[in-house]
Amino acid sequence: MGLRPLNDPLSRGYTRAVKRAVFVFCAWCLFQAPPGASAEAQDPAAKREALLGSISKWKVLIPEGKDNELRLSFLPDLERIEDEARKPGSDIKDLEKQFILWKNLFLSELQAAGGYKDSKAFIEMEIERMRALLTVRQLETKAGAEGIGRVSFWKARISEVRDALGLRRLYDNMRATEDLVGPAAMPTYARSPADRTVRVGASLPLRPEQSAPPPSPRTDGFDGSTFAAIKDYLLARGAKPGVVGQTIQLVLDEVKRYSLDPTLVLALILQESGYNPKAQSHVGAKGLMQIMPGTGRGLGLHGSDFFDPVKNVKAGIKYLADMLSRFGGDVKKALAAYNAGPGAVEKYHGVPPYQETRGYVKTVYATYLKLWRLAFE
Repeated sequence: MGLRPLNDPLSRGYTRAVKRAVFVFCAWCLFQAPPGASAEAQDPAAKREALLGSISKWKVLIPEGKDNELRLSFLPDLERIEDEARKPGSDIKDLEKQFILWKNLFLSELQAAGGYKDSKAFIEMEIERMRALLTVRQLETKAGAEGIGRVSFWKARISEVRDALGLRRLYDNMRATEDLVGPAAMPTYARSPADRTVRVGASLPLRPEQSAPPPSPRTDGFDGSTFAAIKDYLLARGAKPGVVGQTIQLVLDEVKRYSLDPTLVLALILQESGYNPKAQSHVGAKGLMQIMPGTGRGLGLHGSDFFDPVKNVKAGIKYLADMLSRFGGDVKKALAAYNAGPGAVEKYHGVPPYQETRGYVKTVYATYLKLWRLAFE
């Protein structure tokens, strides 16, 4: 029921939060319930529902990734407060105090992790981020691959923006693009379908459907002509003859188990080994999908298994699927994790600043887009 002991990492965060008195005050003021809710809050049932609603909203700001340090430190306490609030007869007033303290500590650590100096600007940004992420929830009701693809796209865009104004505009674009608001309520710049673009910093305009093919299987699009077109493309870019056709069929069969887009796997294999099942790198990565010994052992590979095309591809697809799941379907983060390890991606909250990894992601992603268009357009 109580807070953590003083020697706990979360309590040490409290010490830092106390030193930021101005930050805590601003955070408390900006994230409280609107003034009109005071009368309703006198009803215990209403107070309980209001607290549970606030907790649900704040969950969207907790970073994704099961090994994320902020998530590991703060999610359990928030879930404990939530569980207590659901119990009949619980002391809602005390839980509200705990929740306010939790918010202040969480914001303090989130600001420190992001390296933000201006507390007020940071809080304004997080308010806008929360609003945008809550809107993304509406897209999660869409069925199938389309819904998953749209959610992944918007989450990735939201994570890239680092200022309140940019998030506000992104929010408006999202509502207009996804038809979540009527034409009369759209901002002027978003009323024309041609203008419904997402601008992130100084980057070029980007619409969701232009950002990437959906990260979901589209094996229905592989007919005889598509198969031949992809094979010719891969051969023209150095793929080892005599292996490409068998590998394509193997990938098509295996990706169905993980809801993976086969063209992503085919692009990755081209970059990793050039479709040479006997390939071995100077650091010990082996086979078609260049699996490292330690990673391979965790995937059930031993000895000559690394150079067995079937076993290697099955293991590599499983690992790639795990990375996609770990990073919320973000293809670029998953590719970066495949190259540099998931720890590096989590440390830098995206593609790490390694020249090799950034070049790898750029090349594989470009090939992925090309193969997807050959298959499905």
